[in-house]
Amino acid sequence: MNDEATAKRRFMMLNLLRFASIGLVMLGIAITYDAVSLPKALGIPFAFGGMAGFFFGPKFLVRNWKTPEDANGDGAE
Repeated sequence: MNDEATAKRRFMMLNLLRFASIGLVMLGIAITYDAVSLPKALGIPFAFGGMAGFFFGPKFLVRNWKTPEDANGDGAE
């Protein structure tokens, strides 16, 4: 895969993670305000989990992309 295609794929992954995280925050808020019929105890963990994913998920992905896949560089395991 060339560098441009890899960059596009990674950009899409980062944005999908952010949108999913925002959706999780919104679901948590909806549960908390009884707009969704799920146990109210799930609302706050969903909201905080979404916030954690939004703020720390992209950093985690970028750190994993910068890590070499194998120590010796030959692709064999």
